[in-house]
Amino acid sequence: MRAGVLASLLAVFLASEVSGWSPALVNGSFTQREWTPSSVTLKANLAHGANITGTNAAVQRVVSDALGAWKGVPGLSLVITDGGTTAVATKSVSDGENSILFQDAASQGAVGGALAVTFSQFDSTSGQMSDADIVFNTSFSFSTELPSAAEVDLQSVLTHELGHAFGLDHSSVLAATMFPTATKGESRARTLSEDDRSGLLATYPASATRSTLNGRVRKGGNGVLGAAVFAVDGAGSVVAATVTRGSDGTFSMDGLPAGTYALGVEPLDGPMTKDNLGGFWQTLLGGIDTAFKTLAAAGSFTVAAGGTASVGDLTVTAGASSVNPDAVVDVTDAAASSFTFGNSESVQAGTTGKELVVKHTDGIDENTTVTLSGSDVTLGTPTSGQLQSGEGFRRFPLTVPSNAAVGPRNLFFTKSGETGALVAGLEILEASAATAVDDHPDSLTGTFDAN
Repeated sequence: MRAGVLASLLAVFLASEVSGWSPALVNGSFTQREWTPSSVTLKANLAHGANITGTNAAVQRVVSDALGAWKGVPGLSLVITDGGTTAVATKSVSDGENSILFQDAASQGAVGGALAVTFSQFDSTSGQMSDADIVFNTSFSFSTELPSAAEVDLQSVLTHELGHAFGLDHSSVLAATMFPTATKGESRARTLSEDDRSGLLATYPASATRSTLNGRVRKGGNGVLGAAVFAVDGAGSVVAATVTRGSDGTFSMDGLPAGTYALGVEPLDGPMTKDNLGGFWQTLLGGIDTAFKTLAAAGSFTVAAGGTASVGDLTVTAGASSVNPDAVVDVTDAAASSFTFGNSESVQAGTTGKELVVKHTDGIDENTTVTLSGSDVTLGTPTSGQLQSGEGFRRFPLTVPSNAAVGPRNLFFTKSGETGALVAGLEILEASAATAVDDHPDSLTGTFDAN
């Protein structure tokens, strides 16, 4: 057996303010890393320093809840077992024990500037995993409860890292737990998105009820490697995304619920970039093509339960887009006079008196049309203003009915025939959702580095 070892990190980028799901690949045959047979047990050493608030019991609850998020996915064949506690204090990907470590002093050098790291061992031919250890950075402040603006949510980070331990890479869907950024003060990643569930079910299906859309992304008659393809349902919600895996531009969007979807394509040029992909993807970075313009979601592709449907070729236009939004949106009260701009916002169904604020930068100006996927949530006539930095902005009144479909929506920015996108840039939450989601889950604190 040829063994491979990977490290999946949550690396940190400090800011002034705080792909679709992809398989963790192990070789040029695009073999995914996974547990076979479909069973994995994880144990936690609850010892932790003053950088983590809460008792050992609180840390144990975080571990249980994070595991529960993945265990609770309906139709899953992977048996995930909470093995309780362990006396193991230092990571070892050769001891056959899958450990969660909050105070592993000996491994901090390997963690580096990351919030947390998942170290995995696997067969480099079959992808069969044999060990996975998760190590947290002891120099960052984590909360076992809903975090303050100065703290990182321990459960959100652990839920993300568990996704790596189960064989998932990063997602280009901003609302996904597996999106490669984390934010101080927010806890949204505790809850899996449909994209996260699709990734896990595609890897470990209990039955053939989930579906697949496949096709190719082409540019000038040639395939596009590493293009992010996303699927939007009839309500405008982003359901899943994936990345083209071959030089011919082929993709297979697995684990989808049966339904009818529009598909779009965007380059990995931000907010998620090709550098956020891990594992074998890192050997392909030079071949990943980002020199094309975003293709807004279009078409109508239907797939039955357990079925596979071909969408044919999705054709993109060569060249860098002049509209490439990054950290340009905020949702605020109508009377707000200060803003925190980021890539992803959320609002509860039935909320009134909110506005979507769009900053004029990254090719966006007063002539840029801003649209939202779906028809139930609408943007009103904007008013304009100017920031102290000199950049302009517009405020769009948000109408979010109480019966609005719950889920992440795309924000599109179109000017002179070119479109930029924030895939899942606005998430509609249930009207009864608690305040577990920060008003600004967009402000960048850190990224989950590559597997």
